[in-house]
Amino acid sequence: MSDFESIDAIGDALKKCSASLTELRRGRWQFHLHNGKPMAVSAEVREGWLRLTTRVRAGDPYGPESFWSLLRLNAELSPFVKLALGSRAAGLHLQADIPVDPEIGFEGHVRHACIGLETGMRAVHVGVKKSVPIPSSSGPSPVETRLLDLCREAGWGGRERSQGSVVVDLETGGEFYQATLTESPSAGLHAWVELARCGISRSSRAALGVLLLTAGGLVRMARPAVDENLEPASTRFEVRLPPTSGSSELDHGLSALSIACRLCGSEARALQDEALARQYLAVRGFSRTADQEQGHPSARNQGGPNHG
Repeated sequence: MSDFESIDAIGDALKKCSASLTELRRGRWQFHLHNGKPMAVSAEVREGWLRLTTRVRAGDPYGPESFWSLLRLNAELSPFVKLALGSRAAGLHLQADIPVDPEIGFEGHVRHACIGLETGMRAVHVGVKKSVPIPSSSGPSPVETRLLDLCREAGWGGRERSQGSVVVDLETGGEFYQATLTESPSAGLHAWVELARCGISRSSRAALGVLLLTAGGLVRMARPAVDENLEPASTRFEVRLPPTSGSSELDHGLSALSIACRLCGSEARALQDEALARQYLAVRGFSRTADQEQGHPSARNQGGPNHG
């Protein structure tokens, strides 16, 4: 399939998700989804990826004390979808990145992403308190065998681990990072890599939220998240893929996790130092909020941000 044919196919897939699709120029569209009221979405093909983006709320004064809750919420969102932090002009937004690859089921992934943006916006408004369970088993299973096969087909190797998971060494240069993969027929494929454990101060959590949500806007496909079922909590980048995904999607996902680790892995560990975290927040323009966070009501909100 040529580039022109791919763009035509993307336009056709988007048109099936929204009757309001408007082509702004070749490879760029705008349309509306619905989350109680119309939700403007932009779509653009760039460097072999389709990116869908919608603002969470224009001009909303998000502070870093809410960003940790957004990391928690990211772990609950649908495949391909994530919350990310852009420039002050772009602000907080939901985005979905889908590789433009002739070997993947592109139309189905676009549909998954559009539905995920709608449900993601609802989740931002109401918050989510329960983590997505990670499927496990007592030993090797057909799912684990399929994961190993997918890793090998994608050219990443992979080794069996206890409780039905597979581990893969990422391509991160001089530092060692290892992704863990699980899969279930209903939840699909989940791959994640831990960046830092967080038995740390609120300043450090706020700084990590700013750093990781910003990095999430730069890295394709992978999203920042936190798992508070572990003690101390684990900050990570993860990729979630629908159950129909194959080795091509997994290859893109593991590459994205590798890039995320190279981009901000050492920085995430450094921000566990409270003094450095406060300096980072000041540089990013959040120093006043950081100084006042102990008494800020949002810092005590454990149900996710509520912007309804």
